[in-house]
Amino acid sequence: MKQLAFSPSLLLLLFGLAGPGHRKLAIVQELQQQEKSLKVLLHDLDKGRWLLRERAIAAITEMGPAAEDAVPALLRACKRGRLRLGAMKALAAIGERASSAIPKLKGYLKSQYPLVRSAAQDSLLAIGFDAVPFIARDIAGKKFFRQAATKLANLGERGKSAVRALAAVVKYYPKGEGLTIPNPKKKIKRQEKIREANERRLIALVALSHMGGAKSGAMPALARAMYNKNRNIAALAIRCLASCGDTAVPALIRTLKKKDYMWTDLTLTALKAFGPAAKKALPHIEKLSRKSRGSFARPAADAQLAIESSLELSDMIRSQDAAQRKDAALRLADYGDVATEGVLRALRDQDLSIRDALLAKMLDKRRFVTETLNSGKPVQAAWPPRPALSRQPFVSYFVEVLEGGDTKAQLMVCRILASMGGKERKHTVDSLLRACGRENATLRKAALRTLLSFELRDSQGIAALGRAMHGRTATFRLNILSYLEKIGKAAKAASKALIASLRFDDAKVQEIACKILVRLKLAKELAATLSTADPTQRRAIAKCLAAFGKKARSTLETLQAALDAEKDLGAHEALKAAIKSIERGK
Repeated sequence: MKQLAFSPSLLLLLFGLAGPGHRKLAIVQELQQQEKSLKVLLHDLDKGRWLLRERAIAAITEMGPAAEDAVPALLRACKRGRLRLGAMKALAAIGERASSAIPKLKGYLKSQYPLVRSAAQDSLLAIGFDAVPFIARDIAGKKFFRQAATKLANLGERGKSAVRALAAVVKYYPKGEGLTIPNPKKKIKRQEKIREANERRLIALVALSHMGGAKSGAMPALARAMYNKNRNIAALAIRCLASCGDTAVPALIRTLKKKDYMWTDLTLTALKAFGPAAKKALPHIEKLSRKSRGSFARPAADAQLAIESSLELSDMIRSQDAAQRKDAALRLADYGDVATEGVLRALRDQDLSIRDALLAKMLDKRRFVTETLNSGKPVQAAWPPRPALSRQPFVSYFVEVLEGGDTKAQLMVCRILASMGGKERKHTVDSLLRACGRENATLRKAALRTLLSFELRDSQGIAALGRAMHGRTATFRLNILSYLEKIGKAAKAASKALIASLRFDDAKVQEIACKILVRLKLAKELAATLSTADPTQRRAIAKCLAAFGKKARSTLETLQAALDAEKDLGAHEALKAAIKSIERGK
């Protein structure tokens, strides 16, 4: 049995007896170990046997962005059929740091193999390249149509540029559809073409139903599909239109003229869910309830009553009774985006319980889902379509709350903004950064968690996040440093804050900050701050420069000048030790 060997510095770290010198040595050893392990993996990937190569790719995938040096080797592995899918998955795990692989990956978008094509699309999307136009091209063909539609449905609103391609599939009608063909053989062929076209329409409609507000660009095609003889297509088109918002009301009004129970019933149910926005449809619904037979009279009367009640709710929000206002606001919020104006009025109500109840409702993540792509068959769907209230129109109100003084509302707004996935981060980042400076520790923690969920990549946002470290607790700083360590080269925008964080007393903060500075290769910038730093900070800078090893040889002259002018004994010893460490090339 092989005996495990532990270095003295590692044993000291394990038992908590390590001093500053041992921590510096541990940082150097950890960085060297990572470089060494990656070199071994790259060697196995290029020259090892098949099993070793597959294991190397799996290990690189687990390393994620830290394995950015493996991109050239992974591109060479993509040329081998057996390793291609795993190599593309590893490139996707590396993310934005694998941007040099984009030209080669674009070549695989034309592959004849569906799995390779799909893996290339996933990798490009993970790296940050907009592959949606290439996916939209597959919609026009037959071989990769279902695969492309599934991917667009998974992308949701990010696939907005492919809506036109999906709309063309919904709108397409094969020649001779609806005509009587006496020849039996031609009739069978025509029926087969119509069946294939209808199947493609259903898949395209299902993909559109997952695209949220982006599908409003397909409204003309959806309005035409409502009159399809295939009941499944017509029903799904009506449902897609109903979830497009109040802009679909005119198209839905036109379907009330169809004398078919299923179409009319679906349309009435959809209009009933629109509430106040369906005010224009009231004359048509009233006419239908008076002149139609019993099959339409009851649903039309119910829809008329629901729309009139929703209009009354808009008036009830102005009532003097607080309980009545609260009940009206919560019921009005069920109508989605069409009730934005009334809900915004209720949020600014003097009764704070109304505001808290509405903010809690906005945290509801339920969505209106119609079909599933994999089965291709209709499943039990949520109907009538009442999606969760969209949060985008309320961003200005959220900023007002964050700038205010009510901690309870601020905590709820932080959770709402985090659930939005950073869609409105450019309007809320400044307010959240200011919330990170408040006295309440719970609010600071929630605001920071929200900021980190935004996955900031722009230089201004990262620099502001770095500045937020000063004057905070060690845990708060560690959370920011962990994020900066995760984003790789983008953390260079926070270099000033990273250098300044070396003066903090917490050893863990200094260790992580030093590790990030070493990875970013900021030895010159770090040495340049020696002339303006105080003795405590000079000691920390010297210890960090020692961790660079031979990579900091360009700073030897600056260090020697600082050593000659140094009067503080502790800083003098630290600078002397750093120079020796760099000269030895550790």
